[in-house]
Amino acid sequence: MDTNDNNPAFLVDGITTIAVHNDVARIQFMQLDNEGKPRDAVRLLVPLRQAQQIHEALGQLAGSRQPSPKPERPDANQARSPAPRR
Repeated sequence: MDTNDNNPAFLVDGITTIAVHNDVARIQFMQLDNEGKPRDAVRLLVPLRQAQQIHEALGQLAGSRQPSPKPERPDANQARSPAPRR
């Protein structure tokens, strides 16, 4: 953890809980200790009106803003399965 009081920095390994109370999202981050067990690290408080903007920014960081693959459409030239017999 950075000890600069004006701009602390935390290394986190994951999120343990997310809760919303009074229009504030409370996100509990965790770190893995030397034995690989999770322990609480820091809690981030985010006003809900800012949550979408933060979500989108983190999504860009994670690469999740890539376009979704288009569903495959059968080619008109491909042979179609025969209709079931009655």
